[in-house]
Amino acid sequence: MRRSGRSIALLIIALVGFPTLLHAQNKSRGDRNKITHDELVESAATASTAYDLIHIMRPLWLEPAQGRMASARADGGSDSGISGTAQEVVVYVNGNRQPSLDLLKTMRVAGILEMRYLDQNRAIQMRGPGHEKGVIEITLIDAAKR
Repeated sequence: MRRSGRSIALLIIALVGFPTLLHAQNKSRGDRNKITHDELVESAATASTAYDLIHIMRPLWLEPAQGRMASARADGGSDSGISGTAQEVVVYVNGNRQPSLDLLKTMRVAGILEMRYLDQNRAIQMRGPGHEKGVIEITLIDAAKR
């Protein structure tokens, strides 16, 4: 009898502590499509550039799952001098499309307010054709002050 009482006590402790554990785990994991300023600050010691940070925290942003790879325009032409098909994830900084993903390798984490990833479907829906590999949207701290 003593043993079953102890088992019940352990079960009660486990049930009371479990929701707290789940909350802590979910809080640390965060939104898989967003990197907040708090996460950026916490990770500043680990990664100095946006590319390094994404590579560590959200590597799937850089190599999204293969999906449809249609050209941006039916005639295969380019859009504002940028390739007609999405060969890589497209980067936007403060709403402006960047010519290359390489920009992330020089962008310092300290100047970033937030990063958000749009998967293929959402990117095409919000940004149009030419975003078949997805979009990484970056908001800089200076832009948020305006």
